[in-house]
Amino acid sequence: MAKSQKLSVQTLKKLGAERLAELLLDSSEDDKLLQRRLNLETLGLKSPSEMARAVRRRIGTIRRAKSFLDWDKENELAKDLKNHLEAIDSRVVRTDPSLALELFWEFLDISNSVLGRVRGCANWVFVEAMEMLADHAESGTIDVSGSVENIVHCLEQNGYGQFDNLIKKVGPSLGDVGLDELKQEFHARLLHVDPKKPSSWFELDKIKTALRDIADIQEDVDAYVALFDEEARTHPRIASQIADRLNQARRFDEAVVILERSKEERLDQDWFDSYITALDELGRSQEAQAARWMCFKDNFSRQHLRDFLKRLDEVAAFDKEEEALEFVVNHEQTTYALPFLLEWPDRRRAAILVLNRAQEFDGYYYQEISHAAELLANHSPLASTVLLRSMIDYALDTRTTKRYKHAARHLGECSQLATRITDYGDVESHDSYFNGLKTKHGRKISFWVHAPGFSDGSEP
Repeated sequence: MAKSQKLSVQTLKKLGAERLAELLLDSSEDDKLLQRRLNLETLGLKSPSEMARAVRRRIGTIRRAKSFLDWDKENELAKDLKNHLEAIDSRVVRTDPSLALELFWEFLDISNSVLGRVRGCANWVFVEAMEMLADHAESGTIDVSGSVENIVHCLEQNGYGQFDNLIKKVGPSLGDVGLDELKQEFHARLLHVDPKKPSSWFELDKIKTALRDIADIQEDVDAYVALFDEEARTHPRIASQIADRLNQARRFDEAVVILERSKEERLDQDWFDSYITALDELGRSQEAQAARWMCFKDNFSRQHLRDFLKRLDEVAAFDKEEEALEFVVNHEQTTYALPFLLEWPDRRRAAILVLNRAQEFDGYYYQEISHAAELLANHSPLASTVLLRSMIDYALDTRTTKRYKHAARHLGECSQLATRITDYGDVESHDSYFNGLKTKHGRKISFWVHAPGFSDGSEP
């Protein structure tokens, strides 16, 4: 693909600049988007300030528009916005950074107006604008130190999540003075929000999120913690977020304390990661090992089991691995157990799991079941057959016609696997299963027309 594109560019170069210009002008007559872009580029060559004025006019036009857009018009608007954004980024920044900064903020300011008229695919343009601004601020091309008011304004109108990362991206370039000013602004707003009113909760969350982002940039752990009440700190997700920051500040004892206050019985891997880090740093290795083992059992975490085993001697590691895999193969949830065994990998136990609990596999989960059947085909054709049949049965029993073609392919795969199966044990033989399908689903021609051996369109 890349080679053909390169050859195409070379061919176009042979046409020469004059011919290419003629072709572009011809194309632009029926393409307003291309016409605007060409106008921008030519203005940029002539005068970057003229280009900036054209960008500002276009931003104003888009701001004033009110009509909702169809899908094709939405894509066209997104491309148009992207072209004007690139004009700011490529031309105006180099000649007038202060003007470029103004245009970036004006561009971001129309986001709610635009996103309120479309179905959402234009969001990425404003995220990209924010990224460009942050990159220029970080490199020092643009000075954003006086942009506190603009940042606050953007966060006030963050109706579509387009500015969720604005402080994280641009904040570090504000400097300590700018960050302190931004922090004071949000603390002042916090005083006017009543946390008891449900109507204020969204506003309260926005303000606290901004203050947490500022605390992270300033590496102020205590300020970050203070933004959660005591009850919130008992939630495992929040506790692990706080503990991560305490760990980074090497306040491991405090991290352990806040994590151990978590109330929920089942804890996620993030919680365990924070807990294990703190315990290891405190030299509490046995407790860290116990946490790794618990995380494996609670979350089917292969990585935590591997980390647990590598800290044991060879004999102990072998025994604990056997214990772990037996725990998995006997677990009540096959939807967790089978992927774990396949990816560990332990194909032998995975096949045992499938054959012992064949009725528990739901062919609805096409991606997972077909992947498992493929992985087991070489090791255990019988277990693979059981999984393939679950997808065939689901498609036919539920009359999911869009899956009939796949189901017929799976039936063909079962036929091939049957040539390698010498003992079906308690599993129905292929011939018996095939005849059962003909009896139960013989009139579903849209399935059988894809099945192996079907040729004349008659009933199987």
